[in-house]
Amino acid sequence: MSELTVAEKPVPFSAVQAQLRAQWGEQLLDGLPIGICLCDRDGMLIRYNPRAAELWGRAPALAAEHPRFCGAFRVHWPDGRPMAADEAPVAEVLRTGVPIEEREIVIERPDGTRITALSNTRPLHSKTGELIGAVTCFQDITRRTSSEQRLQLLASEMDHRSKNMLAAIQAVIHLTQAGSIPEFKRAIEGRVTALSRAHTLLSTGQWEGADLRRIVQDELTPLAAGETVRVSVDGPPLTVPPQVAQSLAMIVHELATNADKHGAMGQPEGRIDLRWWGSAGDRLLLRWTESGCAGVQPPSRKGFGISIIEGAVRQQLGGTLEMDWREDGLRCEIELPLS
Repeated sequence: MSELTVAEKPVPFSAVQAQLRAQWGEQLLDGLPIGICLCDRDGMLIRYNPRAAELWGRAPALAAEHPRFCGAFRVHWPDGRPMAADEAPVAEVLRTGVPIEEREIVIERPDGTRITALSNTRPLHSKTGELIGAVTCFQDITRRTSSEQRLQLLASEMDHRSKNMLAAIQAVIHLTQAGSIPEFKRAIEGRVTALSRAHTLLSTGQWEGADLRRIVQDELTPLAAGETVRVSVDGPPLTVPPQVAQSLAMIVHELATNADKHGAMGQPEGRIDLRWWGSAGDRLLLRWTESGCAGVQPPSRKGFGISIIEGAVRQQLGGTLEMDWREDGLRCEIELPLS
């Protein structure tokens, strides 16, 4: 006979083994990390394990008229609506005899704290098939639910920001004017790149904000092309909120592009001085000053660059804008709310 052959007659348990079998079920239930409760046909609590009492925040009396169907102080639907006693999973199973799987409920404890729980309830039948009660297993999924909500919020936020980005790109393409296809492509590329750099900064900062100095440097460094002496930047450390960061990137890009084509960076003695003052949650004052230019004239028509600056400052950000086309260079002063 092989060692794996099953004996034809069961081996009788010793007294110790019988005692172990009797204690096994109770100790198993008490040690489980999920709550378990047993109700009779009328919904009275017959048994529950320590984890159930921990999740309920109390230890209700057994075989009592109240509470029925659940030992929790109060139960709510996931949307916060109170759940009536006859709406509880146990009540439904005792009424229909149909198991309930993965039912999400909110348990309120006597101290007012709430947890989200995932409940599974099954009917219990006698040997003759009569419904005699129900058993419920439930576990705390509060952390998981919070994580899912954060992911949903993040997905919604990313969807919103992606649509905003696409809308901005569409506006850039639609309104950009140029005398030739290559010039048009360069103008589009520069503006979209400015948006992309700001987007990257915000993404790195978990969309909580972007460093203003980094925004400015990202837009001015290509313009200066190593001639840092012609570009001066100064201001306190300041993190600007997302809705301001992308608009500021476009504003500085347009000012820099204008300086390269018509202003300070296109003249041998030209200089740019950029200063800002402000604090988080307050107001930002940004001053762009070009100097060393000769014969600067106000533009005869409002180009797309100026339209972007005006729209971003006044319409998108609710700020004020002053542009002074002085003979030795443009001076632009912008004031924005940061709250």
